[in-house]
Parts: sequence; C-alpha cells; structure tokens
Amino acid sequence: MKRWIKRTLIGLFGASILFGGLAACSHRMHHHGPMSEADMTRLRERFIDKRPAANSRWTRRRKTKLGALADALKAQRAALMPRPMPTRAPSAVARGGPAVRPRPGPGPG
Repeated sequence: MKRWIKRTLIGLFGASILFGGLAACSHRMHHHGPMSEADMTRLRERFIDKRPAANSRWTRRRKTKLGALADALKAQRAALMPRPMPTRAPSAVARGGPAVRPRPGPGPG
C-alpha cells in the first residue's frame, strides 16, 4: 500500500474510535427543562433524609443545615432558570388572513 493510503486509513480509524468513544460515554440520562415538584421532593428525601440516616454521625442539626442549603440552592436555581416565553396571538397568516398587510393609501388632501 502506498504511504498516503495507510495514513488516511489510520486517521479514519482513529477518528472513528474517538467519535465512537465520545458517543458511548456521552449517553447519560439528561433531564431537559426544570424538574417537577414531585421529582424535587423525591430527590430531597433521598439526599437529606435517607442518605445521612445511613451515617450514624449525622445529627439532626446537620440535617437541618443541609435542608436549609437545599432550599437556598432551589431558590437560586429558580431565579436563574429562564422563564417560558409568553405566547402571542396567532398572526394573520396563521388565522388564514392575507400574508401582506395592505399599505395605507395617500393621506387626505
């Protein structure tokens, strides 16, 4: 084989390994959009109530502080999340009207 063919094939093979690895590792459970209140409650219960309960050194005061931190982070996240766009009334085209607005005629006089 010629040298340039070998280099091309090795480059294509390397690129396919790279992109295949990225595709395999990037498949995670992504949550799109804000979490529902039920999901937030479930995660809060899991991370604040159940997980520290397994550790006997966690005191009630620590759990209270962790709960306050979770509430503060929730408020910050809510402040940073984008608000949904307000819906507009459908345009004239969507209502079946003319696509172009008629121009006003010359003024009086």
